[in-house]
Amino acid sequence: RRLAQKKPTQLVSGMPKRNYTFWNTKSYKTGWERMMLDKFSTFKGFDKLSLFSFFGLLNGFCFGLSYFMSEKDYAYHFGYKANGRFSDMIRSQFGSNTLLNAAWTAPVLVVGGHFLQSKLGAVRMFNFTLLSLIGIFATKSAFGPNPQFHATYNLRILKPFLPKFDSNGFNKDNGAYYMGADQLASNVGILALLFYRQWMFAYAWAAFDILYYGPQSLGGIAPAFVTAMTVL
Repeated sequence: RRLAQKKPTQLVSGMPKRNYTFWNTKSYKTGWERMMLDKFSTFKGFDKLSLFSFFGLLNGFCFGLSYFMSEKDYAYHFGYKANGRFSDMIRSQFGSNTLLNAAWTAPVLVVGGHFLQSKLGAVRMFNFTLLSLIGIFATKSAFGPNPQFHATYNLRILKPFLPKFDSNGFNKDNGAYYMGADQLASNVGILALLFYRQWMFAYAWAAFDILYYGPQSLGGIAPAFVTAMTVL
């Protein structure tokens, strides 16, 4: 009866605010978030270490291994030829056989990963890590180094004009391969810029990656923008 006495505008304005994880004045978590928080509470300390920082530490360590292994063996263990399993691509993120490459990817992953985890939380960063790895796997497979496996050619416009600071290469025993955490580090750097609403710098970073690394770099760009539009 009281509802009938109210005007339609009063009914609309009186409705509590609601979105995906918020109802009125209370927030709630999805089943996935509750599961992850339960795992973090069981395994103490895992919520403090960003997976991106973990990748960065391994990237620096494995760069050191490149001085103790032959080029053939190093490319065999850490090179991704786009014809293997998902775990092969993940392992290729650890590798780096170029000083300029490891000099920027490892610090960005370690520092940027820790910074973003302190701002976004462990659950969101875990989701972002998974999204980044899936995106990188998809684009590195579609624009892979070997013609018999890739969907189309990976055009790198700026490569002839700039010094080599990636670890992609060719080995006569293993063929062409991708290596390094470049796209993973780009995801971290771009999301950090977007966190501070530096959209133009993020666009510039993304454009440079596409021109230097080719379309396979989209796996290190799209997840950052998707995450920024959903959680920031």
